[in-house]
Amino acid sequence: MRSLRLVTCLLMGSLVLAACGRADAPGAGSAASGPGSAAPQRSLVMVASQVPTDFAAKGLAGGVGAATGVAENIPGVILNAALAIADERARVSPYLAESLPQLNSDSWQLFPDGTMETTYRLKPNLVWHDGQPLTAEDFAFAWEVYATPEYGVDRSIPIRFMSSVAAPDPRTVVIQWRQPWADAGILQGEQGGGSTTTSFPPLPRHILEDAHLESTGTGEGFLPNNPFWNANFVGAGPYKLDSYNPGVSIEGLAFKAHILGRPRIDRVSIRAIADVNTALAATVAGEVDFGADLFRAQEGLILERDWADGVVLWEALGSRTLQFQLRPDLASPPEIATDVRVRQAIAHAIDKRESFDAVTGGRGIMSDTRTHPGEEYHPLVDREVTKYPHDPRRTQQLLEEAGFTRSSTGRWLDTRGEPAGLPIWFTGGSSLFEQENAIIADQLKQFGFEAIPGRFPSGGSQQDRAQLPGMLAVGSGQFTTYHSANIPGPETRWAGGNRGGYSNPELDRLLDLLEGEVVRDEIVRLTIQIERLVSSELPGIFLYWHSRAWNHVNVLKGPTVRQVPKGAGSPMRNIHEWYWEP
Repeated sequence: MRSLRLVTCLLMGSLVLAACGRADAPGAGSAASGPGSAAPQRSLVMVASQVPTDFAAKGLAGGVGAATGVAENIPGVILNAALAIADERARVSPYLAESLPQLNSDSWQLFPDGTMETTYRLKPNLVWHDGQPLTAEDFAFAWEVYATPEYGVDRSIPIRFMSSVAAPDPRTVVIQWRQPWADAGILQGEQGGGSTTTSFPPLPRHILEDAHLESTGTGEGFLPNNPFWNANFVGAGPYKLDSYNPGVSIEGLAFKAHILGRPRIDRVSIRAIADVNTALAATVAGEVDFGADLFRAQEGLILERDWADGVVLWEALGSRTLQFQLRPDLASPPEIATDVRVRQAIAHAIDKRESFDAVTGGRGIMSDTRTHPGEEYHPLVDREVTKYPHDPRRTQQLLEEAGFTRSSTGRWLDTRGEPAGLPIWFTGGSSLFEQENAIIADQLKQFGFEAIPGRFPSGGSQQDRAQLPGMLAVGSGQFTTYHSANIPGPETRWAGGNRGGYSNPELDRLLDLLEGEVVRDEIVRLTIQIERLVSSELPGIFLYWHSRAWNHVNVLKGPTVRQVPKGAGSPMRNIHEWYWEP
């Protein structure tokens, strides 16, 4: 059955990419592919699940509520440049900047009133793709645009922390900060994976200033609707835009004046394959040179087994958490909102290893912390958190202490003598997460809960998702999710990741302190306190870090993947160094 499906998909994938045409014919490039080689190049065919429409990767294109970035925004990485750039372990180095601000020096000053100032000195002779000089004025102008409330990104990080950006001379960028912030000295571009919290790319004032000054509130005159963000994009990254076919493909040419060096591959072609089976077939058929976050464990394992011409790179950064509904009027059973012992009992009833093996294929990371095991200070956090190993006896003890009883059939009854109904939801979109949901629901059923598996449609409203009873499996396991400011409600138009409505003033205080802390030792100390509190209060059960598979052909040299989730650079960050093996 699998073989028949794969053959069918192979035919589909070949037809899809053949229709796009492969840009590797003679004449597509002529620079050397490797040291000492002068052979004509093939174009680099990169495939993602969709072609984004916001190449600046700030979520501005389209206006408020229409952010069009995707999980892996390839154009946002390779067409753009920024002040700093990070490697796969989040080690940061200068990019457009000549050097990075250093805390407690003239380049990074903290003031008694709680504000800050950072100064970046740009490298000389920076230019945009159109050949015009890139200066400090382009960063000052970018802040003016990003900080405009009508454009919808003024509350994004780091823009909301900035009070002004000035350019006292063409090579000096001075940023005034409303508050302390640890990442103020490492402002990057699009990091990939949705991690854009240090994203502050410049914008070409000479192209956009008039459009910004004359921007209307609607229609074609509204700056977020300007074709600059895609069809007319001009950046300073390693590749410059050659052509754009909406929803289908993007073609880029090597930028000779790229400040980190001219790319060794002359041409890239970015294409979209939304269907995972079609993408898998096209990869095995040799139609894809580089796959950007196309696959999860099931497909990655198939590639490892059947794809002799390629390399699979595993990135275990995605987290899975079961969030409890903590609003008493919505919770089911109601005790999950009012008695932490019931939440702890449920945690002990789940054998995470079974769903971990199904979802990650053994390529993820088992963990009890929301701090990634790849972080240097993870051992300090791990020894402080409350852990919930699979322990049916402990589950029974906690439930009995909370006033639950067992019926003659072995089913648990809540404090009112009613069957302990426990809906368990997942958001549609991945068969692996559906499998995860079924496994966990079955485990809880076997233990005596009225566990009810449920699929919430991927296009469902945020209000409905925030009001689901029971538990909801989510992809964000970050402890910052549980700040009360992130509780969805009418006042936030139901936006916010704290879908269960958890609120704890002490956690809010610690999270606020963490957001404004710049000293590493204090950041670690606060992180330990927060992890200890969240693991004991248990607003959600952290399951594990699941994996996603990136892939590239054997003859492509240079790609790596992130090793930590916070601050690590996109896997495409060093694309200017990639080359074809002779």
